[in-house]
Amino acid sequence: MMKTNGEIRAAARARLGGGIFGNYWLTALVAVVIYAALSSVLSWFAIGVVFLGVLSVGYAAFFLTLSRRNVADVANMLYSVKSGERFTHSILVGLFTIAFTFLWSLLFLIPGIVKSYAYALAPYLAVEREDLDARECVAESARLMEGHKWQLFLLDLSFIGWYLLGLLCCCIGIYFVEPYRQAARAEFYCSLTDAPIDTTAEDVVTEA
Repeated sequence: MMKTNGEIRAAARARLGGGIFGNYWLTALVAVVIYAALSSVLSWFAIGVVFLGVLSVGYAAFFLTLSRRNVADVANMLYSVKSGERFTHSILVGLFTIAFTFLWSLLFLIPGIVKSYAYALAPYLAVEREDLDARECVAESARLMEGHKWQLFLLDLSFIGWYLLGLLCCCIGIYFVEPYRQAARAEFYCSLTDAPIDTTAEDVVTEA
């Protein structure tokens, strides 16, 4: 049964250790800073867009492992570079997601935002569903999100107060909020799929 957003946030806080200075929360903070720094660098170069999928799938692997196994290890962000097949797959997942979202955005801003939520689960599926190719990950995300896009939007919206508070702390506070939101998104995915831990999820931890 799908959890409510309140239950999802509570589960995310528990995964992170219950407070912003908890061990897992601080480890997640390191992952957030690495992701923010690398994505900023990649965005400066046209070719960098190609590798955003590698970064996003690795980011998803970190928070998905935290959610599935209660393990916070920054090395899990290297998931996509552990093999050439994963690397290529992650690149394609990112490119398909960006391309489809962009094409819908050409119609108007709102369809683009809606589709960004429809494809939000693609990086998690790339980690857990190695039976799916890149385009199928995006399509499966859209299928799973039917009837759930609004809930994920409200989940993201519920963090606005935290982000505003973070801005008051010399903007540094927002980096402490982002692990909370990303952990909640991973919990959302796990609740929606309600899938048992499989060898793919275990592989994230043991190989990284």
